[in-house]
Amino acid sequence: MWREEIPLTPAQASGTSIGIVLVRAGSCLPDSAVGFAIVSLRELRAGARVSVLICDSTTKGDAVLGKNKPCYVDVSLVGGSQPPAKPPSEKPSRHVFFLSRGTRGDMQPFITLAIGMAEILGWRVTICCESRYHEWVHQKTCAVKRGQVVAVASGGDTARRMNMYIAREFLFPSKTELAQWLMMGNSECDFYGSIPVFIDHLERFKAAGTPVDLLVSGFTTTGSCMLLSEIFDVPMIPLVLQPNAIPASHLAIEPINYGIFPKILERACCTHTAVRMMKNMTELPLTIMIRKSHGLNMARTWPTLKAQDVPIVLPISTCAYTKPSEWQNRRIYQTPFLLLRTTHDIDTSVERLSTECTTFLLSNREAGRKIILMTFSSMPVRTRDALQIALKMIHGSKYPLSVVFVGHRYKSVPASLDAKCDASKADGRLLELAAVDFGQMFQHIDAFVVHGGLGTTAEAMRCGKPVAITGVLHLDQRVWGKMVHREGCGPMPCHIGRFKSRCVAFADGALKEDSEWAKKAIIWMNRALDFDDGVEDGEVEATDATAQLATPSLAAAGVAANVEVFRKLLEEDGVKPVRVPPGKKKNSARVGPFEDVGQARAEMLENQSYDERGKWSYDDSTSPGGSAGVSA
Repeated sequence: MWREEIPLTPAQASGTSIGIVLVRAGSCLPDSAVGFAIVSLRELRAGARVSVLICDSTTKGDAVLGKNKPCYVDVSLVGGSQPPAKPPSEKPSRHVFFLSRGTRGDMQPFITLAIGMAEILGWRVTICCESRYHEWVHQKTCAVKRGQVVAVASGGDTARRMNMYIAREFLFPSKTELAQWLMMGNSECDFYGSIPVFIDHLERFKAAGTPVDLLVSGFTTTGSCMLLSEIFDVPMIPLVLQPNAIPASHLAIEPINYGIFPKILERACCTHTAVRMMKNMTELPLTIMIRKSHGLNMARTWPTLKAQDVPIVLPISTCAYTKPSEWQNRRIYQTPFLLLRTTHDIDTSVERLSTECTTFLLSNREAGRKIILMTFSSMPVRTRDALQIALKMIHGSKYPLSVVFVGHRYKSVPASLDAKCDASKADGRLLELAAVDFGQMFQHIDAFVVHGGLGTTAEAMRCGKPVAITGVLHLDQRVWGKMVHREGCGPMPCHIGRFKSRCVAFADGALKEDSEWAKKAIIWMNRALDFDDGVEDGEVEATDATAQLATPSLAAAGVAANVEVFRKLLEEDGVKPVRVPPGKKKNSARVGPFEDVGQARAEMLENQSYDERGKWSYDDSTSPGGSAGVSA
């Protein structure tokens, strides 16, 4: 038994995590590892025993399975525990389960919506996400006074996968539409490893007497969510943040062609027909094998959702996106942007403006210099390229300006470039930050250079300032880049390599006194604020009765209007679970549209072994956390 005492200060303890590596008995070789688990000291101090999901050590980091059951290791802290957190002041009336896999930017709208559902309605919200985001979710939601927001593990590690050599060096930097087609076609199948974990969580909640009332899916989990809706007879509502994922006559991928045959590539890769062909192949495990293993008929995700008129929430202003004509008579609800800018964010943020940052802003204002902020979030943009662009704008623009670059260093920076950056930093014209609270920082900025993610782009444009979209231009980043250009708020989006030669022209055009980009940005900002206030006819009103329960910051962040849509759909409109009718072929194991799905599934699985049924078998005889679990 390993035993060691490590003295920690309270500050160190709050941010400390414990890593556990499980190896095969009798072996200590590197390749003998079964998997690993990570648990924060905060979680251990809050409870007597914590069950931690074991993930494999491959790049995907998916959950380790035993007879298709996720494996857990039970960890407890001997001494030093603290009283458990106080339960909610009132018993939550609803339990909502969010399926969120992806990057930090993909997570933000879900956290904002979860805070709103808990604070405004008193609901319990469980966010099933990757373990690396659990502490961040806790920081953002720990100030919730009503309801409850909890993060549970989904397995997987998107950030680590994005840092793979092939993805980092070839896939993301690629300018061809072919790469976008491959990524779009694999957008869901790469996350199927979390399906057994999702199922396990829902079974645990049901056994504990807190069953899930509503499933909410993201871009990468729509098909998985539909599967859960059928298995557990629970309604689902997709929260769509990438509108081009909705099949329609418009292009699935916005082309930014630099090749010799741009039109050929556009027709071959960018249409929904082309993407559907790829998804039909990559999603075969879900549409046939996984569904069949749970007693369900074969079904395609989006055609089924459209046929059954499953409601879809699109938290994107009408001034930024118009829903497809093919879906006009379907239940697509456009709501205000979900921005992570609430009182909870301000009170609990660990990224407040530092003294260094405040001094930089004040000194540049006193010197009469404009400030441009540049950030690429989690996208693999080389820091060398970003710093070269910053120096070009600082020294090449006809207007005095300074640059704030926000982001962790990605790849090495040449010593000569580092020396030039140090000189600009000494002059007070360049500030490099690993992270900053955008809600507090953006209000001080005169122009933006961002990667084109929905959250960052919407946040920048709501400031009424010019915006340039550049970087790797991955999937929906192209959509928002073209939207910025179409609205006249910035130049045409281009990849980071081309922006190097255009960055000075952008700085000059954005900062001149009569900038057309700045004028159009203010017009767009006012339209977006009008939409958020419910001015436009036929859209959701943020001044609904639900908004009266929200704090001003929750209403201003567009949360109240979004929460009201989910409340109405669940409690008034009576949104129903997805039910795929049986096929023509009679099969007693198949589940009819109105049968008890859980019972039919249990009957089908009775007396069937793992070897007979293959990888996607599911042994119902094992209770949650039973023989499939791992204890330590």
